[in-house]
Amino acid sequence: MNTYMSTMSKLLLALCFALFTSVTLMGCGGNDPNVDVQALAEGIGHGDTAAMKDFKLTGDGTKPISEVFIKELGKSLSATQEGMDSAQKIMGDKLKELKIKTEVVSKSDNSAKVKITTDYIEFASVMMGSMQKMEKEIEKMDPNDMSALDKFGDMYLKLFSDDMKNAKVAGQQSFEIEVKKDKDTGKWIPDDVGKFQEDLARYMLFKGGDDSILDEMK
Repeated sequence: MNTYMSTMSKLLLALCFALFTSVTLMGCGGNDPNVDVQALAEGIGHGDTAAMKDFKLTGDGTKPISEVFIKELGKSLSATQEGMDSAQKIMGDKLKELKIKTEVVSKSDNSAKVKITTDYIEFASVMMGSMQKMEKEIEKMDPNDMSALDKFGDMYLKLFSDDMKNAKVAGQQSFEIEVKKDKDTGKWIPDDVGKFQEDLARYMLFKGGDDSILDEMK
């Protein structure tokens, strides 16, 4: 019996050591580049704050696309905070529907190239459609009713939100980024997270990532 127990103890000890070693090695190695880029893309593109917490990043470049866009749009229209909050939620919910996947193209010890493929919607059609509807609403307004101007921003955001909610996935498209392993967090991240945010937004919202229509609307 003692011999049997001794053998079992040795086996259990060996098993525990093997498990400890594998966990330790996994912890030291960290994630593959595509895993970290996936989490970063979902944090910024889908507004998944939980996916972003371990990156320890700050600044506007790390904020969800819906938050950044609606904040700028609402500011230009003098919309109320309530109107912006509602539009941001609707846009955020729509972007969460767009599937994102990542894969490693090439990798060295401290740098890698990752391909991001995302669903996209025809955002230009959403903008143009809501603008045309707004023009019709303006035609109905009494030009002498100054109070109507105070509602202009929220009115447009409501029309924009309705069209955004109904927008369909138009297809998938891809772009590539260079990432490096951060010494402090062990996470693979691009040198310029703000540019990554812009690139991801363009490829989630515009065919071919071409957002030049926004320049025409200014």
